[in-house]
Amino acid sequence: MHIKRMLYLAEQESKKSTYYQPIGAIFINGNKILSRGYNQLRHKAIGGGRSGYTAFSCSLHAERDCLSKLEKERIRGGTLIIYRSTRSGDSALARPCRQCMWMLTELGVRRVVYSTGQAPYFEELKL
Repeated sequence: MHIKRMLYLAEQESKKSTYYQPIGAIFINGNKILSRGYNQLRHKAIGGGRSGYTAFSCSLHAERDCLSKLEKERIRGGTLIIYRSTRSGDSALARPCRQCMWMLTELGVRRVVYSTGQAPYFEELKL
């Protein structure tokens, strides 16, 4: 699958995000898309119902959302594509954070392609 096509598919996934910095991800292994994900803000309430108090809010990174849908055996050797867009719809830097990079390495992801804000608008990491 061509990199620009993969980035386009990750961009489409990012549009599902309601987070202020929408990020989408797709995971490919053996030339097949196995999973898709996007970043989300999650809230945990105390007390239940509408009168409950928000105990904490946390973000679920697109990488984790995407890979959490797969068994570990299907991840090893695959490629993760990550796309971040600005509010105006332009491509932005989507390099995985340190914790996500550690997770990707531990799971055996072989290649990560992520969007940038400058031409050629993507970078590639081989793990």
